[in-house]
Amino acid sequence: MKDEREMTRVLKEPEERKAEIMDTAQELFHIKGYEATTISDILEKAGIARGTFYYYFKSKDEIMNAVIERGIAEQIQTLMPIVENNNLNALEKLKQLIVENDRKNAENADMLAYLHQPENIVMHQKSLIQGVHQSAPLIAQIIRQGIEEGRFHTEYSLELAEFILVGTSFLFDSSIFHWEREEYSARMKALADILETTLRTEQGCFKFLHLLAKKT
Repeated sequence: MKDEREMTRVLKEPEERKAEIMDTAQELFHIKGYEATTISDILEKAGIARGTFYYYFKSKDEIMNAVIERGIAEQIQTLMPIVENNNLNALEKLKQLIVENDRKNAENADMLAYLHQPENIVMHQKSLIQGVHQSAPLIAQIIRQGIEEGRFHTEYSLELAEFILVGTSFLFDSSIFHWEREEYSARMKALADILETTLRTEQGCFKFLHLLAKKT
């Protein structure tokens, strides 16, 4: 038993160290911004040698990508209970995902604000890209469920999911577009119409987006 515990500790140690370095980098990116943070800053704050850093990461860009991928993966993990809930139909799942994502964005307002800073533009762009890559398969899975249920009708579940995510991520990004309340509401209503049209589903299925827009 002792040998097994020691083996487990040794095997876990590199991952724990890697996570600690990522935590340090993320904290510095938040405080100083990605552009202003140097590898030397990370080494000093983490208390590690340069060789240790390069054992896990080839560059500052690589550790940034790792931080972004981890953050998005954690967000997606919180949504999996909705995606995997067999008691919900596809439309109910999409509705809950949209509402939950809106709630998460409100909770993480500080995190989003720091991504929107000019010095973090690279992180912001890569976050949007990774968000689409990791989220699209989940949305596509729900769309395929809707097709099986006879609610949705499309031959392009993944591609449609990508278009939806790219469009909403860009158009509703407050660092790019500064919509007045009425303008935002109009675009949410348009989104409801677009979803109903592209998924060829019943009119009014996404009317809840109208109500969501009023709360924003």
